[in-house]
Amino acid sequence: MGIQINGQNDSVTASDGSLRIGGNVSIPGVLTYEDVTSVDSVGIVTAQAGIHVTGGNVSIGHDNPSHKLDVVGNTQLYGTVSVGANNDISPSSTGTGQLQIDANGYTPYIAADGTAMYIGHNSAARDLILQTDETDRLVIDGATGRVGIGTDNVDYKLEVFGAPGADGDFSIKSSASAASGTEHSKLRFRVRNPSNQESTKASIHVESAANWGGNLIFGTKTSSGGLSESTVERLRITSNGNIGIGTDDPDHNLHVNRSGGDSVITIESSGNGNHSALEFFRTSSSGDSKGAGSIYVTGDTSASEARMHFGVGHNISHGGSPRMTIMGNGEVGIGTITAGAPLHVFGSSDVSSLIDAAAGDGLLTIRNAGDGNWSGINFTRERSTGPNVTGGSIWMPSDTSNNSALLYIQTQSASANAGVANALTTGNGVRIKLASQPSGVGTHSSFSVEVGDEQRFEIKNSGQIGLGNTGFGGLNNQTIISNGGSAAATWGGVNQYAFYGEQDAQQTVAHATYTHLVNFATNTITSGSSLLGIFNEAGGRFTVGTHGAGLYYLTMTVGIDDIQANDYVQCVIAKNGTNQAWDGSTRLSSYGRAWNSGGANSIVVATVSCISYLNAGDVVSFYVYHNEGTSEPTEPNRTSIMGFRLST
Repeated sequence: MGIQINGQNDSVTASDGSLRIGGNVSIPGVLTYEDVTSVDSVGIVTAQAGIHVTGGNVSIGHDNPSHKLDVVGNTQLYGTVSVGANNDISPSSTGTGQLQIDANGYTPYIAADGTAMYIGHNSAARDLILQTDETDRLVIDGATGRVGIGTDNVDYKLEVFGAPGADGDFSIKSSASAASGTEHSKLRFRVRNPSNQESTKASIHVESAANWGGNLIFGTKTSSGGLSESTVERLRITSNGNIGIGTDDPDHNLHVNRSGGDSVITIESSGNGNHSALEFFRTSSSGDSKGAGSIYVTGDTSASEARMHFGVGHNISHGGSPRMTIMGNGEVGIGTITAGAPLHVFGSSDVSSLIDAAAGDGLLTIRNAGDGNWSGINFTRERSTGPNVTGGSIWMPSDTSNNSALLYIQTQSASANAGVANALTTGNGVRIKLASQPSGVGTHSSFSVEVGDEQRFEIKNSGQIGLGNTGFGGLNNQTIISNGGSAAATWGGVNQYAFYGEQDAQQTVAHATYTHLVNFATNTITSGSSLLGIFNEAGGRFTVGTHGAGLYYLTMTVGIDDIQANDYVQCVIAKNGTNQAWDGSTRLSSYGRAWNSGGANSIVVATVSCISYLNAGDVVSFYVYHNEGTSEPTEPNRTSIMGFRLST
């Protein structure tokens, strides 16, 4: 049975001054503790100094509780602490305080100092983790301070992760007006300088476009920007997907602009054998993406080995067969990647080039530089044996000293494989020469044809038409002559040459000696080109010219004075003699002889003629002989020689 005390001043005191109640105790009134060091109730409560209960509030550490439980000082809790719905655990609104949670010796905490709120941990090695639905949502790495959202494997200052099939979005939102041109939602990148001054170095922000569209803008600060937070726009992605570099209004997918300087796009690879490429793809009607073309560079780090290739066609990529190649030395190959000339066009079958001007001039210009250089077109041919050779060319030599010009069209033999720079010197080709010389600069403008190394035909600007050789050019030697007007050209004998001469002074002829006749300056007549033949009047010799070989008719008549009765005069025609006296050179004619059959001394005239084939370079001489006992003179008016080319 318990003890009931009904408000009386009764007491039960044990002999040791303590009160012990073995059963239940019921106190209907108020139980007051005064000046009590401790009140012990086994299994119920232990009360010590500093604990106050007032008006249903309990305080520990002070005597004026304002809450159901006021604790001043550090509080340590073991077990679960539950907070009911719609209730908070809050630090005091004034002063400082911490809420600490002991986790096996490591203390995470929530603290406030009156101006700021802190969430921390007393160990750098421990992570701070925020969870929902028992899943890590935010992790602060205890060792590095890195923050992970959606991941606890954090490699960067801030890492946002979305699992496969989920979003890993990072959103910057602004409430700025959506009017076109309005700047909002800006991300700044700030750096401190050596003076510990902080400023923005780069930025990314959004600018409102028409309707609901937005432009993404990338900016950097100039070197003269100082501590300003402003940046200069460098790149823009517009709402329609165009990218502008150096422009805020790009017209195409990629628009690069640099005001006042060069606009350059660099594509670089490293290491020999690697390519730097720009590829062009298209989508077929079936939806397949095909490589339609490419521009790429190959070669090592040597400029001489570098090559730029251009490819176009079905599924062409930077590894495909290029259509055109520019060599490191500037040579261009079409159909070949090993150009061997400034322009090298190659095809395994027919190769054609077309210059097509729909409504204007279509020009191909080939230019040289400086005297002694050439510009031209070579035509190369294959041979059945041996290397390929240049078979012909059209070329022009340079002459910067005046406005005259020469244009050659020529063929070449296999041995003349030196390109357009070589004139024909082997004598086995044909060349057409067009010469243009302004008035007062050269001798004439002309059209001429050369066969081998000799000129054969020429038309001058004055109207003369001629056949001749490289020495051809004097008007007196023309074979075909025109007055340049409406009159028909006059023709000479193209294959003919004729000469005739009489002695104009006596010549002494020694007794019984064949003497070479000279002194034919009077009544000398020549006809034909100098390269058909040359008649030397004073020397009395006829020389066959370079092109004068042929069949000739030759004749001579000679008169000798004071020939005695029964004496004779004899003459002969010979070639290639060396002395004035006949040295036994080749005789062309028979011996022509005439006698003095009378009694008194008289003039005797002898004559001889022949037809003989003469080669170029042959020299014809005319000799006279008499058997008069002493030297006798010739009779000039009875002494003459003549020659005529019959045919070639």
